[in-house]
Amino acid sequence: LQVPVGLINASWGATSIQPWMPATAFANVEELKTESHFGTAWAPQGTSTLYNSMIFPLTSYKLAGTIWYQGESNALKMTEALNYGKLLKSMIQSWRKAFEADFPFYYVQIAPFDGYYPKDAAAYLREQQELALKTPKTGMIIVGDLVDNVKNIHPRFKASAGNRLANLVLKEQYGFVNIQPYSPHFSLMELKKQKSIITLKSIGDLKCKDKVINSFKIAGADKVFYSARATLTKDGKIILQSDQVKTPMAVRYCFSNEEMPNLFDTNGLPLMPFRTDNW
Repeated sequence: LQVPVGLINASWGATSIQPWMPATAFANVEELKTESHFGTAWAPQGTSTLYNSMIFPLTSYKLAGTIWYQGESNALKMTEALNYGKLLKSMIQSWRKAFEADFPFYYVQIAPFDGYYPKDAAAYLREQQELALKTPKTGMIIVGDLVDNVKNIHPRFKASAGNRLANLVLKEQYGFVNIQPYSPHFSLMELKKQKSIITLKSIGDLKCKDKVINSFKIAGADKVFYSARATLTKDGKIILQSDQVKTPMAVRYCFSNEEMPNLFDTNGLPLMPFRTDNW
Protein backbone atom coordinates (compact mmCIF):
# COMPACT_ATOMS: atom_id res chain seq x y z
CA LEU A 1 0.00 0.00 0.00
CA GLN A 2 3.06 2.26 0.36
CA VAL A 3 1.70 3.68 3.64
CA PRO A 4 2.27 2.74 7.30
CA VAL A 5 -0.11 0.07 8.55
CA GLY A 6 -0.98 -0.30 12.23
CA LEU A 7 -1.96 -3.66 13.70
CA ILE A 8 -3.63 -4.41 17.02
CA ASN A 9 -3.06 -7.98 18.14
CA ALA A 10 -5.79 -8.98 20.61
CA SER A 11 -5.51 -12.75 20.93
CA TRP A 12 -5.40 -15.67 23.34
CA GLY A 13 -4.79 -19.24 22.25
CA ALA A 14 -7.17 -22.17 22.84
CA THR A 15 -10.20 -19.97 23.53
CA SER A 16 -13.79 -20.52 22.41
CA ILE A 17 -15.66 -17.74 20.66
CA GLN A 18 -18.00 -16.97 23.59
CA PRO A 19 -15.39 -15.10 25.69
CA TRP A 20 -14.90 -12.69 22.76
CA MET A 21 -18.61 -11.78 22.61
CA PRO A 22 -20.36 -9.13 24.74
CA ALA A 23 -23.27 -10.32 26.86
CA THR A 24 -25.67 -8.44 24.58
CA ALA A 25 -24.63 -10.64 21.62
CA PHE A 26 -26.46 -13.61 23.15
CA ALA A 27 -29.73 -11.86 23.95
CA ASN A 28 -31.62 -12.00 20.65
CA VAL A 29 -30.67 -15.45 19.36
CA GLU A 30 -32.66 -18.25 21.01
CA GLU A 31 -29.98 -20.94 20.52
CA LEU A 32 -27.37 -18.69 22.13
CA LYS A 33 -29.23 -17.62 25.26
CA THR A 34 -28.04 -20.63 27.23
CA GLU A 35 -24.40 -20.34 26.06
CA SER A 36 -22.14 -19.93 29.07
CA HIS A 37 -18.46 -20.77 29.47
CA PHE A 38 -16.16 -20.94 32.43
CA GLY A 39 -12.40 -20.89 32.83
CA THR A 40 -10.06 -23.78 32.13
CA ALA A 41 -6.49 -24.46 33.14
CA TRP A 42 -5.07 -23.15 29.84
CA ALA A 43 -7.34 -20.29 28.76
CA PRO A 44 -10.15 -18.07 30.02
CA GLN A 45 -13.44 -19.42 28.71
CA GLY A 46 -15.94 -17.38 30.70
CA THR A 47 -18.58 -15.71 28.55
CA SER A 48 -17.58 -12.13 27.60
CA THR A 49 -14.37 -12.17 29.68
CA LEU A 50 -12.02 -11.45 26.78
CA TYR A 51 -14.41 -9.05 25.10
CA ASN A 52 -14.60 -7.01 28.31
CA SER A 53 -10.84 -7.01 28.90
CA MET A 54 -9.29 -7.06 25.41
CA ILE A 55 -11.85 -5.73 22.88
CA PHE A 56 -14.08 -3.15 24.57
CA PRO A 57 -11.08 -1.06 25.77
CA LEU A 58 -10.08 -0.65 22.10
CA THR A 59 -13.38 0.84 20.94
CA SER A 60 -12.02 4.40 20.90
CA TYR A 61 -9.83 3.37 17.95
CA LYS A 62 -11.05 3.49 14.37
CA LEU A 63 -10.51 0.11 12.71
CA ALA A 64 -10.08 -0.40 8.96
CA GLY A 65 -11.02 -4.05 9.43
CA THR A 66 -10.57 -7.25 11.41
CA ILE A 67 -9.04 -10.66 10.72
CA TRP A 68 -10.02 -13.67 12.82
CA TYR A 69 -8.59 -17.18 13.22
CA GLN A 70 -10.48 -19.23 15.83
CA GLY A 71 -12.94 -22.08 16.12
CA GLU A 72 -11.03 -25.18 17.14
CA SER A 73 -12.16 -25.04 20.78
CA ASN A 74 -15.80 -24.78 19.70
CA ALA A 75 -15.38 -27.97 17.64
CA LEU A 76 -14.85 -29.85 20.91
CA LYS A 77 -18.63 -29.84 21.46
CA MET A 78 -20.98 -30.82 18.63
CA THR A 79 -23.72 -28.47 19.84
CA GLU A 80 -21.33 -25.52 19.58
CA ALA A 81 -19.99 -26.64 16.20
CA LEU A 82 -23.54 -26.70 14.85
CA ASN A 83 -24.28 -23.21 16.22
CA TYR A 84 -20.96 -21.61 15.33
CA GLY A 85 -22.35 -19.66 12.36
CA LYS A 86 -24.85 -17.88 14.60
CA LEU A 87 -22.16 -17.22 17.19
CA LEU A 88 -19.77 -15.75 14.63
CA LYS A 89 -22.44 -13.61 12.97
CA SER A 90 -23.60 -12.26 16.34
CA MET A 91 -20.03 -11.49 17.40
CA ILE A 92 -19.29 -9.61 14.16
CA GLN A 93 -22.45 -7.54 14.51
CA SER A 94 -21.75 -6.77 18.17
CA TRP A 95 -18.17 -5.64 17.45
CA ARG A 96 -19.34 -3.37 14.64
CA LYS A 97 -21.91 -1.86 16.95
CA ALA A 98 -19.36 -1.30 19.71
CA PHE A 99 -16.86 0.37 17.35
CA GLU A 100 -19.67 2.26 15.57
CA ALA A 101 -18.26 1.16 12.22
CA ASP A 102 -19.35 -1.32 9.57
CA PHE A 103 -15.77 -2.53 9.02
CA PRO A 104 -14.94 -5.63 6.93
CA PHE A 105 -14.35 -8.88 8.80
CA TYR A 106 -12.21 -11.64 7.29
CA TYR A 107 -11.56 -15.02 8.83
CA VAL A 108 -9.89 -18.43 8.42
CA GLN A 109 -11.77 -21.69 8.00
CA ILE A 110 -10.26 -24.04 10.58
CA ALA A 111 -7.60 -26.49 9.42
CA PRO A 112 -7.75 -30.30 9.29
CA PHE A 113 -6.96 -32.01 12.60
CA ASP A 114 -7.07 -35.67 13.56
CA GLY A 115 -7.37 -35.52 17.32
CA TYR A 116 -9.91 -35.05 20.06
CA TYR A 117 -12.92 -33.65 18.14
CA PRO A 118 -16.19 -35.60 18.07
CA LYS A 119 -16.71 -37.32 14.70
CA ASP A 120 -17.02 -34.75 11.88
CA ALA A 121 -17.50 -31.87 14.36
CA ALA A 122 -14.83 -29.77 12.60
CA ALA A 123 -16.54 -30.39 9.26
CA TYR A 124 -19.83 -29.04 10.61
CA LEU A 125 -18.05 -26.04 12.12
CA ARG A 126 -16.34 -25.29 8.78
CA GLU A 127 -19.76 -25.46 7.13
CA GLN A 128 -21.06 -23.00 9.72
CA GLN A 129 -18.14 -20.67 8.98
CA GLU A 130 -19.10 -20.73 5.30
CA LEU A 131 -22.74 -19.97 6.18
CA ALA A 132 -21.59 -16.92 8.15
CA LEU A 133 -20.42 -15.40 4.84
CA LYS A 134 -24.04 -14.30 4.37
CA THR A 135 -23.14 -11.53 6.83
CA PRO A 136 -22.31 -8.41 4.76
CA LYS A 137 -18.66 -7.40 4.26
CA THR A 138 -17.18 -10.71 5.34
CA GLY A 139 -14.74 -13.09 3.65
CA MET A 140 -13.09 -16.42 4.37
CA ILE A 141 -9.89 -18.15 3.31
CA ILE A 142 -9.24 -21.91 3.10
CA VAL A 143 -6.12 -23.42 4.72
CA GLY A 144 -6.89 -27.12 4.40
CA ASP A 145 -3.66 -27.63 2.46
CA LEU A 146 -1.46 -25.61 4.84
CA VAL A 147 -0.99 -28.44 7.33
CA ASP A 148 2.27 -30.26 7.92
CA ASN A 149 0.86 -32.75 10.44
CA VAL A 150 -2.86 -33.45 11.00
CA LYS A 151 -2.04 -34.71 14.50
CA ASN A 152 -0.92 -31.18 15.48
CA ILE A 153 -3.74 -28.71 16.09
CA HIS A 154 -1.28 -25.84 15.46
CA PRO A 155 -0.19 -26.01 11.78
CA ARG A 156 3.16 -24.28 11.23
CA PHE A 157 2.35 -22.47 7.97
CA LYS A 158 0.96 -19.27 9.48
CA ALA A 159 2.68 -16.92 7.02
CA SER A 160 0.87 -18.54 4.10
CA ALA A 161 -2.45 -18.14 5.90
CA GLY A 162 -1.59 -14.48 6.50
CA ASN A 163 -0.75 -13.98 2.83
CA ARG A 164 -4.11 -15.41 1.77
CA LEU A 165 -5.92 -13.08 4.16
CA ALA A 166 -3.85 -10.14 2.89
CA ASN A 167 -4.71 -10.96 -0.72
CA LEU A 168 -8.41 -11.01 0.14
CA VAL A 169 -8.13 -7.59 1.81
CA LEU A 170 -6.06 -6.13 -1.06
CA LYS A 171 -8.62 -7.35 -3.60
CA GLU A 172 -11.79 -6.28 -1.83
CA GLN A 173 -10.73 -3.19 0.11
CA TYR A 174 -7.87 -1.69 -1.91
CA GLY A 175 -8.79 -2.51 -5.51
CA PHE A 176 -5.90 -4.77 -6.51
CA VAL A 177 -7.74 -6.16 -9.55
CA ASN A 178 -5.04 -8.62 -10.63
CA ILE A 179 -5.21 -10.61 -7.39
CA GLN A 180 -7.58 -13.61 -7.39
CA PRO A 181 -7.92 -14.66 -3.72
CA TYR A 182 -11.02 -16.87 -3.94
CA SER A 183 -10.81 -20.64 -3.52
CA PRO A 184 -12.71 -22.86 -5.97
CA HIS A 185 -16.02 -24.05 -4.57
CA PHE A 186 -19.00 -26.30 -5.30
CA SER A 187 -21.65 -25.06 -7.73
CA LEU A 188 -23.88 -27.90 -8.99
CA MET A 189 -24.42 -31.66 -8.80
CA GLU A 190 -25.95 -33.79 -11.56
CA LEU A 191 -26.90 -37.43 -11.05
CA LYS A 192 -26.67 -39.83 -14.02
CA LYS A 193 -27.17 -43.51 -13.22
CA GLN A 194 -24.13 -44.56 -11.14
CA LYS A 195 -22.33 -41.24 -11.59
CA SER A 196 -22.34 -37.98 -9.68
CA ILE A 197 -21.12 -35.08 -11.82
CA ILE A 198 -19.86 -32.03 -9.93
CA THR A 199 -19.59 -28.54 -11.42
CA LEU A 200 -17.33 -26.04 -9.67
CA LYS A 201 -16.65 -22.33 -9.72
CA SER A 202 -12.91 -21.79 -10.05
CA ILE A 203 -10.16 -19.70 -11.58
CA GLY A 204 -9.01 -21.90 -14.46
CA ASP A 205 -9.12 -25.69 -14.52
CA LEU A 206 -8.42 -27.65 -11.37
CA LYS A 207 -5.36 -29.85 -11.06
CA CYS A 208 -4.57 -32.66 -8.64
CA LYS A 209 -1.18 -32.51 -6.96
CA ASP A 210 -1.16 -36.31 -6.44
CA LYS A 211 -1.76 -39.28 -8.73
CA VAL A 212 -5.21 -39.86 -7.27
CA ILE A 213 -7.86 -37.31 -6.25
CA ASN A 214 -8.74 -37.98 -2.61
CA SER A 215 -11.39 -37.10 -0.02
CA PHE A 216 -14.55 -37.49 -2.14
CA LYS A 217 -17.36 -39.65 -0.76
CA ILE A 218 -20.77 -40.53 -2.19
CA ALA A 219 -23.90 -42.08 -0.67
CA GLY A 220 -27.22 -43.46 -1.78
CA ALA A 221 -30.61 -43.46 -0.09
CA ASP A 222 -29.20 -45.42 2.87
CA LYS A 223 -27.05 -42.36 3.78
CA VAL A 224 -23.92 -44.50 4.08
CA PHE A 225 -20.90 -42.77 2.55
CA TYR A 226 -18.21 -44.61 0.61
CA SER A 227 -14.95 -43.36 -0.87
CA ALA A 228 -15.44 -42.36 -4.49
CA ARG A 229 -13.24 -42.57 -7.58
CA ALA A 230 -12.88 -39.06 -8.94
CA THR A 231 -12.04 -38.10 -12.52
CA LEU A 232 -11.47 -34.60 -13.90
CA THR A 233 -13.10 -33.97 -17.29
CA LYS A 234 -11.78 -31.72 -20.05
CA ASP A 235 -14.47 -29.15 -19.30
CA GLY A 236 -13.45 -28.91 -15.64
CA LYS A 237 -16.12 -31.09 -14.07
CA ILE A 238 -15.56 -33.98 -11.64
CA ILE A 239 -17.14 -37.40 -12.19
CA LEU A 240 -17.58 -39.53 -9.07
CA GLN A 241 -18.32 -43.25 -8.82
CA SER A 242 -18.25 -46.05 -6.25
CA ASP A 243 -18.94 -49.75 -6.70
CA GLN A 244 -20.82 -49.70 -3.39
CA VAL A 245 -23.28 -46.99 -4.49
CA LYS A 246 -25.51 -47.93 -7.42
CA THR A 247 -27.71 -44.83 -7.27
CA PRO A 248 -25.87 -41.84 -5.78
CA MET A 249 -27.84 -39.16 -3.96
CA ALA A 250 -25.21 -37.11 -2.10
CA VAL A 251 -21.56 -36.08 -2.32
CA ARG A 252 -19.12 -34.89 0.34
CA TYR A 253 -15.62 -33.50 -0.13
CA CYS A 254 -13.12 -33.17 2.73
CA PHE A 255 -16.13 -33.33 5.02
CA SER A 256 -14.39 -34.74 8.08
CA ASN A 257 -12.18 -33.54 10.89
CA GLU A 258 -8.88 -34.40 9.22
CA GLU A 259 -9.09 -34.76 5.43
CA MET A 260 -6.84 -32.49 3.37
CA PRO A 261 -7.65 -31.28 -0.18
CA ASN A 262 -5.43 -32.11 -3.14
CA LEU A 263 -7.35 -30.28 -5.88
CA PHE A 264 -6.12 -26.74 -6.69
CA ASP A 265 -6.97 -23.93 -9.11
CA THR A 266 -4.45 -22.06 -11.26
CA ASN A 267 -3.66 -19.74 -8.32
CA GLY A 268 -2.71 -22.68 -6.12
CA LEU A 269 -5.80 -22.36 -3.90
CA PRO A 270 -7.52 -25.54 -2.68
CA LEU A 271 -11.07 -26.63 -3.38
CA MET A 272 -13.33 -25.64 -0.47
CA PRO A 273 -14.85 -28.49 1.58
CA PHE A 274 -18.54 -29.10 0.85
CA ARG A 275 -21.45 -31.49 1.06
CA THR A 276 -24.62 -31.66 -1.06
CA ASP A 277 -26.82 -33.28 1.59
CA ASN A 278 -28.38 -31.89 4.76
CA TRP A 279 -28.49 -35.22 6.61
